[in-house]
Amino acid sequence: MDTSLLKYIAKRLALTVPVLIGITILTFLLVNVAPGDVVDVLLGDKGTEEGRALIERQLNLDKPLATRYLLWMGRVVRGDLGTSYITHKEVLPTILRRAVITGEIGLLAFIFALLGALPLGVLSATNRNGWIDHLARVVALTGISIPSFWLAIIFLLVFCVILGWFPTGGFVPLSKGLWANLRSVFLPAAILGFVNMGSVTRMLRAGMIESLSANYVDTARAMGIREKIIVWNDALKNAFIPTLTVIGIAFALVLSGSILVETVFSIPGLGRLVAESVFNRDLPLIQGVLLTVGTIYVFVNLLVDVLYTFLDPRIKY
Repeated sequence: MDTSLLKYIAKRLALTVPVLIGITILTFLLVNVAPGDVVDVLLGDKGTEEGRALIERQLNLDKPLATRYLLWMGRVVRGDLGTSYITHKEVLPTILRRAVITGEIGLLAFIFALLGALPLGVLSATNRNGWIDHLARVVALTGISIPSFWLAIIFLLVFCVILGWFPTGGFVPLSKGLWANLRSVFLPAAILGFVNMGSVTRMLRAGMIESLSANYVDTARAMGIREKIIVWNDALKNAFIPTLTVIGIAFALVLSGSILVETVFSIPGLGRLVAESVFNRDLPLIQGVLLTVGTIYVFVNLLVDVLYTFLDPRIKY
């Protein structure tokens, strides 16, 4: 690997440090200044003042906000995200177990999105204002407009309840069989993939139209190079550069959309863990999940920046 690229990656990693610190501050403040009292949740209706004071001392809730943040950060840098108030299990292993499930769904969703967006975007641009272009734009607009939770309910009713092709909910690990595993995650992944396919298709179409009108395309055609090679090799490569940004945003939408989709299909992933922890006011879990998701976003953006340098030699690092 080029040493200048390694220096660039090292520089970008160094720049992520203040961003990560900012994420920890925002995560801590959002959770600790939100309405509601976690002590009331833990004590229930029969709590006493003595019990309240004891829990506040145990959880450091009687200390100033800045002190509590420093104590929490001291544990975070050691890899300790705390213990759940509800389940009394360590937060980090819980998040990692759930993240594996959401990661599988997210990976399949990206595959579905790209498998749909690439041909639709290219065919839409090469048949501009034709019936293929109109159909592709309708499909893309439908994916952008329909809420993921509504689509999940419709798919659940049609494909699970009426047709019985897929289970109505739950997750089957890969260790219990590939087919059973795929049946349990196919619909959630297809829904998230379709929702995110629309934005990728629209950006790719716009990039392809711009690339196909460039001078190098006219030169390649004049040289007698086949149209398929020009479209799928030269034009698509240049059009894919701005599309990478949309793909990075789509990754964020997959994680946010998984909250609703996993809830509808009763899948114990990271998205459903967010909903459960917020409902139970489980502060360590909420903080851990928000910190994990924020960190993933930062490194996805870093990956996109690095990929730019491979796709576009004009980018200097």
